[in-house]
Amino acid sequence: MDQGVEALQFPGIGFPMEPVFTVLSVAVILLFIFAVYMILGGAGRLYEKLKNHTSPRFLSDSSQKLLTWDARRAISDMSSELRRKSESSFFGGNWSHARGTVRSQSDRGGKWLAFTLNIRRGEGRLDLRSSSHMFSFEHTGALVTFRIDDFVFGYIDAESTLLDANEDPVGSIRYQRTLTPMGSDLDATLHVGGRTIAKVNYLSDFGDRIWKAPNLVRDVSSSLTENEAMWIVAVIAKRLYAHCRTST
Repeated sequence: MDQGVEALQFPGIGFPMEPVFTVLSVAVILLFIFAVYMILGGAGRLYEKLKNHTSPRFLSDSSQKLLTWDARRAISDMSSELRRKSESSFFGGNWSHARGTVRSQSDRGGKWLAFTLNIRRGEGRLDLRSSSHMFSFEHTGALVTFRIDDFVFGYIDAESTLLDANEDPVGSIRYQRTLTPMGSDLDATLHVGGRTIAKVNYLSDFGDRIWKAPNLVRDVSSSLTENEAMWIVAVIAKRLYAHCRTST
């Protein structure tokens, strides 16, 4: 033992205890207390706070800083790079939470959308905020519900069929992986009304790329309608939901 560092002698123990040993013991005890707290409800209360307080506040604060929403312009300009913060826990119902933004390619520092994701026991909801609309993507069963300003716009079923508000099929999503010099890309191609309207870049993680991230959406139809644009936003929400869920 180094001079000047005294060992601790405890009654009934015939050998000195190093200070570092007591620090580790305290750390283990604190970790045990924290685990008990999480199991007995602390994790559940944290999830409820993130879902009911943090998420609405984040979306409200972010909406003031978003670029003015124009669906066609925004869709063609979104970056696939995600800036997000994620939290999760196996305690309190096996939940995940994420919040972040979808950025602009042309306006440095500009953001088109802010989003929050809250999942518990395999079901959840992703909310997307633009400067003028609230979009929500709710996964609660066989059908995924997509809403715009609290009105049901449509659904996406387990076979990636697009359904309108009356649950009539209007299109589909087809996934295709292609090889590139740096690996592979996964595209979600949207077909609406019998024609291809766009491809959404569906790579699992863009944060690891050392070069400029590609556009989130490409090959956008030059005659895109407002209704078709909303379906693209729905698939963007689906992509964010899947990405953030697997990244938490």
